Amino acid sequence: MDEETKPYLPDGYEVNQIIINYSKIILPFIGKVPVLYTARFPLILGIKGGLNSCKESISEIFSYIRFILVQNKINVQNNYSADILLYFSSRKASFQPAIDILAERLSEKGLKCVLLTSNLIASVKKSGSKDNINWTETDFFKIFSSRLNKSTVFIMLIRSFSYTFFLGLLLIKNDRKLFWRIFVNPFHVYHEILSAVHRFIVLDNLMSLIKPKLIIGNGDHLPFYSEIAFLAKKRRIFSINFFNEHASEVFLPFISDEIWIWNRMVLDCLKKYQLFSSKQKYRIIGKAEIDNLFLSREKESKEEKVLKRSVKTKQVLVFLSEYVDNQMKSTRESTLQAVSWLLFAARKCPDWFFIFKPRPYGESLNISQIPLSVSVKNFLLINSKISLASLLRWRKTFVLAGLSSTALYVSAGAGKVAIRLFPSRKTIPFPVIDKISIPIYRKDDLVKLLKKLKISKSKVRSKAKKQSENSILFPYKGKVINRMEGLIKEKLLIKY
Repeated sequence: MDEETKPYLPDGYEVNQIIINYSKIILPFIGKVPVLYTARFPLILGIKGGLNSCKESISEIFSYIRFILVQNKINVQNNYSADILLYFSSRKASFQPAIDILAERLSEKGLKCVLLTSNLIASVKKSGSKDNINWTETDFFKIFSSRLNKSTVFIMLIRSFSYTFFLGLLLIKNDRKLFWRIFVNPFHVYHEILSAVHRFIVLDNLMSLIKPKLIIGNGDHLPFYSEIAFLAKKRRIFSINFFNEHASEVFLPFISDEIWIWNRMVLDCLKKYQLFSSKQKYRIIGKAEIDNLFLSREKESKEEKVLKRSVKTKQVLVFLSEYVDNQMKSTRESTLQAVSWLLFAARKCPDWFFIFKPRPYGESLNISQIPLSVSVKNFLLINSKISLASLLRWRKTFVLAGLSSTALYVSAGAGKVAIRLFPSRKTIPFPVIDKISIPIYRKDDLVKLLKKLKISKSKVRSKAKKQSENSILFPYKGKVINRMEGLIKEKLLIKY
């Protein structure tokens, strides 16, 4: 077997298994000690401080305590009481327009809505003006941290220590190898648990202010919304997880009362992992990112105009990069290998133009990390400010390629040809992506496919368009917002 086709086992498999094993151990205790669940991703991935740097972790603990203690008292200027709280971890252009429109529609029906990210808060006005959503520049996390007195902070510190000690005993009893993997830096463990305890207190104060009847957010597995979902259970508020990820065991168990899912295939995959003894409901709503392609009204930027001039009359292949340093997928090595395939194909297919699109809001490669790319005239690493929506609306964009990005699904839904590259033969399968994409296992196969697509362009476009209209693969296409609004109406028993 030559070097190119030799399979390797990415570190991401190990990280995923650690998360799964950890979750199974803490599962019986998450009702009483939910911080063990809400802290698990930063705890295991070592997002803050680094797993092996005790000195840095100690410094971060003291910095964090100082951050809590030195906050000046800040008064809340707006009345944020609302019927519905919509939380999203970031305002990504891929799905946020649909959420904004949903909030505006609900507001027009007389429902008060509040939008929340991990640091910003917004009230939604009922008026028909262009600025319906009023984002504050104040960090709500600082507002509510400023309300904590010293005795509360002291209790937080002691409680965090007890939770850390309890977690250590739990892991020693059930899996000593996992204990040493996580507690290689006990200060990092303490820091992440302290952060989770703090988030619970801050978000509980926020919930007391908003008093929502319904909560919707993206990701029970993520810090902030996982705490919100647990607090919703405590307050008997109905919660919905707007599940926007691959169907994977690492995102389980779910905490919310109801889960909104792309399509039936995602649901079937989740059924293999999730214990359905719970009372959670699962609703298929479609993919909001596909609808956003038709909702976006952004103007063509200067960067896009320059790009179009560079492409000229060539057909375009866009490679969708992922978080390059994603520990769960070991994407750096896979991405570099995939790029080497693209450069090879670019030299062999001069009538194609290859675009490397960095993923927004995350680490990506720069041009210096892509060997020999400068000498290949029909290969370009573009500015991340050029949105996927813009590229998909461009007729010259014929093929979208990637490793496992959910944007491949969005691209297929837009009627484009989706290609999934497999630099490793042991790449994790994702049935939904695999169903709508063409698999490529060798760089020579990529060249052959592109030459074939060039010859049968009209036929291939027609086939891709037909697939995009498949209501089983792409349910509620163009009607996702209507679907979400209908489910909210059903839940709140609202008469429109």
